[in-house]
Amino acid sequence: MAKLTHRLICIAVVLLVCGCGKAIRSYESELNQSLDLAKIGDLQGAIELHDRFNRKNRDILYLFELGEFLRLQGKFPESISVWREAEKQVEDWEVRARSDPNLLLQDLGSVLVNDKVRVYQGHDFEKVMLTTRIAMSYLAAGDLQNARVAIKRAHEREAVIATFRERQYEKIRAENSNEASIKDITDLAGYPVASLDDPQVTQLKNSYQSAFSHYLAGFIYEVLGESGLAAAGYRQAIELQPSIDLGRLALASLGRTLDSPDESKTDLLVVFEDGLSPAKSTIRLDVPINTDEGFVLLPLSFPAFNSAAEGNDITSFDLTGASVELKNQNVDVMTNIDLFSRRALRDDFPFILLRAITRGSLKATLQSALNKQDKTGISSELARIGGLVTEEADERIWRSLPKRISLARTAIEHGDYEMFVRSQYGSEKIKMKIHGRYAILFVRSLGSSFFSHFTVLE
Repeated sequence: MAKLTHRLICIAVVLLVCGCGKAIRSYESELNQSLDLAKIGDLQGAIELHDRFNRKNRDILYLFELGEFLRLQGKFPESISVWREAEKQVEDWEVRARSDPNLLLQDLGSVLVNDKVRVYQGHDFEKVMLTTRIAMSYLAAGDLQNARVAIKRAHEREAVIATFRERQYEKIRAENSNEASIKDITDLAGYPVASLDDPQVTQLKNSYQSAFSHYLAGFIYEVLGESGLAAAGYRQAIELQPSIDLGRLALASLGRTLDSPDESKTDLLVVFEDGLSPAKSTIRLDVPINTDEGFVLLPLSFPAFNSAAEGNDITSFDLTGASVELKNQNVDVMTNIDLFSRRALRDDFPFILLRAITRGSLKATLQSALNKQDKTGISSELARIGGLVTEEADERIWRSLPKRISLARTAIEHGDYEMFVRSQYGSEKIKMKIHGRYAILFVRSLGSSFFSHFTVLE
């Protein structure tokens, strides 16, 4: 027993020392500097600063953000290359997820130090959004076949995640001790539960099936003439976002569009994105931990969303040219990543809570053992201080994703057009030369800047 206690102390000290750098380093504050540059249109500066902070660690989160900056620059092959590197890491996770349902439960570093020392594997919605955005970059580059491969991969990933989650929840029900005083998030006094229990959050089917991803799949299959798969994509989008008519309209016109297309018109899909996904912060709460000496209160850290995601809502647009004059057209929000982020945290909380309680129990055991071995109390106090210093929540999240993804779709005659897009921070004029059967326009509103790319799909 003495040897076991000594080993536990040694491991804890090593991990505390090694974990201090990760515990103190704030990914959020570093990334905000890059995002601030992107908001004023300096994407190259954002990339250079992002590289400066992360050049030694090309982890999946670094790749997520870098790929998004490159996509906004219009460097689609480069963004695809970076995201494919991230995709390989997600594929490695998928291989392990099929055989090990305990990935979130077995992590010695997170148990003894904090969750920030864990290898970041991406939230469920980020894994699906990754392949969706790869498909978007392929579409912007006019590569329909590879866009099809990517969007199909996104929905195959949903099935892997669904199975993995089901097995995980079964495991945690078995692991959760009946003696634990904290059973779920509602037992954490002082935690902003309302941010995760919002009806818009709880009504989501899950944190990874996006109506936008499935609608985009339907559109890609339709452009390629695969009506059966297109219909399936639109139906799934309708199921996930029943209040929006776009899916039903696309489904209703699918047969007519493919069987007898109007060669004088182009079917234009506009993807509007605005703002940034929400930032996390750390909340420290005193949690009762059961020890051999009874319950003791220990400060443990938990991630939280304290405010809504940063948005610069695209409110409406005008489209003029040829014989078309559309004024003050509304946009339909297909996917709200702010809500998806909160749902992901809500779904992950049982695992976060289990790790935190286990970590608290081990820290309490360590302090008790040090008290017995060192009567001066110095070792125990050092362990307590080390525990406080390293007790931080994992605030990592793919921040450069938009807050919302909205869609508009119309069939318009060939010709030259101007689109005026408005947000509360300003407006942007986008010129397009419309021709061909299908076209897609991507528009991103970020801070005071707009980024857009128009592609005819032939």
